[in-house]
Amino acid sequence: MKTLILSGQKESNELIRNLLRVHFSKTVQVFGDHTDFVDLIINEGPFDLAILDINDAGINPLAITKQINELYGPIPTLFFGNEFNVKRKITDFLLNNNPVNAIIDLPKDLNKFIQATKTVSTLYDTKEYENSILEITKDQMLPMKIKNFYRIKMLDYDAYIEIFNGKYVKVLQKNVKITNAQVGKLVKSGHKFLYFPKEDKIQFLDKLLDNQIVILKKKGSTRKLFNDQINALNIIHEYILTIGVGAKVIEATKLLIKNCDNSRIYYKKLTDVILLFPFKEKDVGERSIFLIYINLMLLEVLGWNSEISKEKMCMSSLFHDICLENDELLKFRNIDDPSFEQLDEYVRDIFIKHPQESAKIVSCFSGFHESAYIISQHHEAPNGKGFPNKLNGLNMTTLSCLFILSDIFTHQLCEKEITHKSIGLIFNNLEDQFIVGHFKDAILALKHCLSF
Repeated sequence: MKTLILSGQKESNELIRNLLRVHFSKTVQVFGDHTDFVDLIINEGPFDLAILDINDAGINPLAITKQINELYGPIPTLFFGNEFNVKRKITDFLLNNNPVNAIIDLPKDLNKFIQATKTVSTLYDTKEYENSILEITKDQMLPMKIKNFYRIKMLDYDAYIEIFNGKYVKVLQKNVKITNAQVGKLVKSGHKFLYFPKEDKIQFLDKLLDNQIVILKKKGSTRKLFNDQINALNIIHEYILTIGVGAKVIEATKLLIKNCDNSRIYYKKLTDVILLFPFKEKDVGERSIFLIYINLMLLEVLGWNSEISKEKMCMSSLFHDICLENDELLKFRNIDDPSFEQLDEYVRDIFIKHPQESAKIVSCFSGFHESAYIISQHHEAPNGKGFPNKLNGLNMTTLSCLFILSDIFTHQLCEKEITHKSIGLIFNNLEDQFIVGHFKDAILALKHCLSF
């Protein structure tokens, strides 16, 4: 990738040079100022990105942009400068000349600068992206978590990333094999979702769910079973959030629960599951499948392993965090966390409401109202300082207490490097907190499962 940087100010040049060197080491940097920009554009071009310092009195962004357009067509351009110069020099034409164009006030907008440059880098890697831009209203495109594509080998439909409000660029082509390296590059570039035209995504999910139903009916090796179960749950989540709960989702969910229950017999101790489980992303899908195993083992120790009890806990495990589409929110257990207050109000609201919203989804499955009840309480705590109702171990059922313990245990596992020692430290930290009310049976059952 080749970047043109025009600024007559030494400090600005040094800041941009360092940022590009740290975050985008493979870009070729070409520096200049208002006195030589014409020669640079002609002799050093074409460029993939232009960065213009509009605080420099000699920089005329309109003249420079027009010169680039005449020779190479519109390229992504970042204009960095203060509010005064933005008002004086930046027109609608300049901002709309390319969908990636943005105004950056460095160093205040450092994250915005990095994200915009990562987007350009991603587009550069897709090569002929100018011909792949799709302009469409936002309500006609549907997102899908990009991490799901690690487990998908080929698409029947083109996939896009959003580069500007209402503008999308194709990054994965239909009928072309997908590599994990491609997906990884998109993730590292800061993208969380791939987008599909609405009808394409609905048909795509329908085919994916059909495939998962076939896979869940087969037997596989232990580690492959884990991965198949995680993949199946991710597709079920996407299907429900996009289309809703229907006969096909119900069939897939029942198969998934049966598949997990059958594979649990391979393990004598919970420690074996913990050390073998393929925690990679530590996202909603992985945590939810792991929760099924821990809850089934706890039920067995307590002698509550009837089909009804198992289904209640499995449904709670599968869907308790379905409405948390932002995996970064998984690091929070409570709304009293100081860093929680630093989040945007909209994001905080999603987290606060997700127990009730997830419970509503489970209520769409006939006969699982108690699972909805458990899900609505899964962020309560033994000391009564959880949310939403600040309940304690005396105000909740034993099944709710069991689920809260297993969820907190899973949460703490995902925050550490998983070893025999860390497992023991986590349990020891929880033991004193949970010897209260209906949590007491749960913590003793966990101790037995871990063979401590």
